Amino acid sequence: MKSDWFPMKVPEIDILVFPPFEGFPREAISFLRRLKRNNNRRWFNNHKVEYILFVKQPM
Repeated sequence: MKSDWFPMKVPEIDILVFPPFEGFPREAISFLRRLKRNNNRRWFNNHKVEYILFVKQPM
């Protein structure tokens, strides 16, 4: 019996929904360097907004 599911055609992902990764902004590199010097939870929690804006979101 032939399955309608195989071979399954995968729809193309719209580039507007998932734009290509273009690298991290300078602020991310600065954040990561400071994190290397201050690798502790307290420092990170005080700078978490920077992490979200400059490291996590661009990915």
